Order: sequence, then structure tokens, then C-alpha cells
Amino acid sequence: MAENHNRSNDSEQTFAEIESWLESLSVESTVNTSRLEQNLEEWLHLINDIASIRNIAFVTSGGTIAPLERRIVRFIDNFSTGSRGASSTEYFLRHGYAVVFFHRRGSLLPYLRTLKNCLSLDTMERIENQLTMDQHHCINYLDWFQLNSNGTDVSVSQAALGYLLPVLTAYSKYKRGLLTLTFETVEDYVVGLYVISKRLMQFVKNESRYKRSLCCYLAAAVSDFYLPLAQRSEHKIPSSASGDNSKPSTLCLDGSGLTIHLESVPKLLPPLILKWASGAFVVSFKLETDRSHLLSVAESRIVNAESHLVVANQLETRFEEVWLVHRLCDPQKCVREHIQVPKSNEGQTTVELEELLVSRRHVLKHEIPLSGFKVLAEKWSAGGQCTQQSLCLASVYKDNDDVISGRPVGKVLTRKNLQRSSTASLIMK
Repeated sequence: MAENHNRSNDSEQTFAEIESWLESLSVESTVNTSRLEQNLEEWLHLINDIASIRNIAFVTSGGTIAPLERRIVRFIDNFSTGSRGASSTEYFLRHGYAVVFFHRRGSLLPYLRTLKNCLSLDTMERIENQLTMDQHHCINYLDWFQLNSNGTDVSVSQAALGYLLPVLTAYSKYKRGLLTLTFETVEDYVVGLYVISKRLMQFVKNESRYKRSLCCYLAAAVSDFYLPLAQRSEHKIPSSASGDNSKPSTLCLDGSGLTIHLESVPKLLPPLILKWASGAFVVSFKLETDRSHLLSVAESRIVNAESHLVVANQLETRFEEVWLVHRLCDPQKCVREHIQVPKSNEGQTTVELEELLVSRRHVLKHEIPLSGFKVLAEKWSAGGQCTQQSLCLASVYKDNDDVISGRPVGKVLTRKNLQRSSTASLIMK
């Protein structure tokens, strides 16, 4: 008992150290934390009186940058345009959620992403490949407007009405329930994640006029490594070794090139799910380029009590299919659901993957045994980590043995299916 008690204290101390680190980062962050908190408070006051809003989603979206200098010129960027987070936000709003959309500055936004797509892009593959820096298509927005004969008035062209009306109608309907906040650096993101998740959970538990739940839907692509502020060069890193002797020890510039020593970004899922937003339904995302490692890495998050649901996707097929990894029906088994986007006879997608994903998540929040997960979380907190062996993780077949088809999107897998195989495929037709 004494050993477990000490481990629990060590865990709490680790969380305390992470929070202390985050507090120090808030001073270094480019985000105005006071302004962020003010915007959040005003929005919470607004939605508190809206009886139709019974759930809140905290959606993170886009990639973080890891600056290499204090006066930022060079940085390491994470691949993401924010497409998944922006589209998922729209579907959360349709399901009656209020949404805090915490996104990378300059990444895709809900509703505006649809207008951008209407310019000249016709497939999801090409939409994602239009990076935020590639703005040459945006000048075509001007073609959506027309001047009168005197050049004194502007109106929307008839051709643009088909694009604008559905978007404006949806935005007008749901805009009260949407709050957009921005980040850019990895420090901005981790500080915002801490502040926002903690405040939303406090609101849901203690201040909301109506019974509400919180979902943390963490779709942002967050840097795994960064260069702490104290170790960055004050000015732009020189292009040659001559003339600068003030470089930090983490930077090594010689005739062969530049070597940089990066530090790991602390893992924030454990304190998020166990402390800051305890009681929230946490969805995290895992993107890999190697399919053979994808599901095992996703399962490890479930095993180690770091998420209730992990959305696993492979880089090349991320708009066509995802795997949902969770503990549906049985807290001692990891289950894999395979979701694929249906296609027409011409091979075109007929629905966005995020619509299926958000709809399925909405059902799973009622099905995944959070009480069983709480036990896993307590094991994590007491012992530092849970092993696959201790949780009796079921063996998983290589591919999709059970195929479940049909409508509606939220068709729940049965216990009978799970007894036959811990792998299941949900194919929408």
C-alpha cells in the first residue's frame, strides 16, 4: 500500500510540474491569455441561457509551429491545414453542440472552408493539398461580386448565390454556438489546451444552468519536439558559422551545416483526462504513414488511459477511411471500428468522412463504459502505466472480419459481433 501511495504522489507531482511549466509558458506564449479567457467567459455567459445547447465540444485544429529563434524567422511546422477540425466543427454544431474551435491562425475555418473549396477544387485530395500559403485561387472570390453600371454599388453575382446561400444559412443558424480562438506556436497550443479545457469542465460541472456534457475533440497536429525559449537564438540563425559566437549550446553551426537539439513536448493527455477535464469525453487523433504501426499505437493510448476514443488514420487514405479504437461494451477489450466513405457509381464521395465520424462519436459517448475507463485511469495514476497484459487485451484479427452495414450512421455494434471478433468494420452505404 505504501508503494502505491508513493506512486500516486509521484503522479500528482508530475502533473504539478506540468502545470508549473505551463504557467511559465503562458508568459512566453504569443497568445494573449487574458484576452483568450475574456472571450471564453463572454461566450459561456451567452450560451448558458440557450436551453437547446446541451453539449459542448472543444475542437482543436491545424498544426503547431516550433520556432527556432526568439524573433521568429525559421520554425519547424507540422503538416495540417485544419480540414478535419473545421469540417467536424460544422457537424458538431448540427448535432446541437456549442463548439470552442481552437485553431492554428491561417488554417481552414468552419463554413469558410466550403467557400474556398467552391473556387476550383473538386476532390478532398486536392482540397487538402491547397496549403494555407497558396492563396492564388482566393483572388477569384472577387468574381463573386459585381458592380452596378455606375460603379457605385456592389452586389453578389447570380453565379455565386448557389455557393453562398447554403453556407450563410448554416452559419446564421449556428453562429451563436461557435467560438473561434487561435494559436500558432506549440507553446500557444499547450497553454490554450490547459486553460480552455480546465475552464470548460469547471463550467459544465458547476456553473451551467442546464445539464451539459463536454467532449474534447483533439484534431490538431501538435509538435512532438520543440526548442525551449531559453535555448533559442535571439536573432535569425546565421547561414554560416562565421561572425556569430552567441548561439545557444543547443545549436551547432559549422561547415557541414546546422545541428539542433530539440526537447520532447510533455504528454498532456494524462493530466487532461485525469485532472483538467475529468469527466469529459476525450477523442484524440493518430496519424501515421506506416499502416503496420498505426493501430497498435492507437491502442496504446486506450490501454494507458489517455483517451476514450482514438481516431487512427493513415496519411494517404485519411479522407477515405479511419479506424475508431475504443472499449465499446467491454472495458477489458480494445475494439477497432473501420469507417469508410461511401462512393457513387462514378467513384465520387457522397458524404464527408467527418460527418460519419462525428455522428458515430455522438452515439459512442453513450456506449463506451466510462466507469470502466475510470478504473483504468486510477490504475494509471497509481502505477504510472497499465500494460496490455494486465488489461487482458483481446487479440485482434488482421483485417475486417465483421462487416456491419446500414443506416443510420449511428448503428451500434452488438456484443455478439464483439464476441466473434474484436475487429469490426462500419461501412456506410
